[in-house]
Amino acid sequence: MMQEGGFNDPLLGATALRVAASRGHVHVIRYLLSQHSKLDVNAVDAKFTTAIYCAAKNGHVAAIRELASEGADVDTGIQPGHSGGCGGCACGLNLARLFGPNPRAKAKGSSPLWVAASRDEPEAIRTLVELGANVDKQASDGTSPFYIACKWNRLDAVKALLDPANTKLPDVNAPAGPEEYGASPLYVACDAGSEDVIEYLLANADRIRLNVDAGNQNGATPLYISWYEPGRVSQVEKLIAAGANLEARRKSGATPLLIAASYGQSEVVERLLAAGAQVNIVASDGSTPLSCAAAEGHQSVVARLLAAGADVNGGAPEKLAVREAQRGGHLGVVVDLLKAGAVAPPEEDEEDEDDGNSEDEEGEEDNEEDEGDYKALCW
Repeated sequence: MMQEGGFNDPLLGATALRVAASRGHVHVIRYLLSQHSKLDVNAVDAKFTTAIYCAAKNGHVAAIRELASEGADVDTGIQPGHSGGCGGCACGLNLARLFGPNPRAKAKGSSPLWVAASRDEPEAIRTLVELGANVDKQASDGTSPFYIACKWNRLDAVKALLDPANTKLPDVNAPAGPEEYGASPLYVACDAGSEDVIEYLLANADRIRLNVDAGNQNGATPLYISWYEPGRVSQVEKLIAAGANLEARRKSGATPLLIAASYGQSEVVERLLAAGAQVNIVASDGSTPLSCAAAEGHQSVVARLLAAGADVNGGAPEKLAVREAQRGGHLGVVVDLLKAGAVAPPEEDEEDEDDGNSEDEEGEEDNEEDEGDYKALCW
């Protein structure tokens, strides 16, 4: 298997080095590199990963330093175009557990710093940064070490990346790639409910130059996504306290209040109104927060919006709140709106209803085409 000066099979040598690095066996690393002159410290094995990547993945600081001293590139990990390993590989990288059901979409081209951040290995992160690792290097899917740490609530990793002692800090507002809808780290942290990370970022906003309104490619900000899952009202409160723009508009012209109203998120609506959100904002299609709540039959939200001064006849004629409630068959909401002064809409004939349905279907198709089927309203 070996010949003088090296291994017969370069892949075998790379695998041996990779296994030693993954287990933190510095003495074995030294032996392999000193005794086998043809062994490239930056070689990749059959899993397309480098030794320093495996050392970083497992938090073996001494192994990282040893490999770097022998010329290992601190930014080379999994080769672009390859996913780098599987649950049964020699170094034990369980990508299915780390990256979910589609690991190949997440691991391609990732760096040692990226995997250290994903595994919450703060000392490995500090060591790699000290050795000159590119803190903003993105994997093939456009995710950076900082982004992935925020997404997976890796607080220790976030703190290590933002350590004031570091010679360079990551761009905390840098958008991810198209696969992640161009989302910012704060946005994805809010989407994932990474409470610890969110609190830390907001507490250090000035020092790290955090833009609390940096969102995604569709114009949605962290405030849009914070309440998407139940029980996250505290995220909304924290963002409002941090100065989030209450009137930030998506490409559709919608604001956080309009979206929250359409989902019947009464607590969020309450917080936004209390903070001064404009109750009569009109989206590009003529919808208002009141008409959106009425269309979905959210009676308590309708009542709260009316109490806050919502124009019962506001918005485009075809998007009037009472008309939307009538279309949805929400009779209780219709009654409340009429009592509040809504002008009763004329009866819609069958042709009008068919036309309306066609427009709705076309709108839904356009929405799917523009934004995909994942959280279309916010992503």
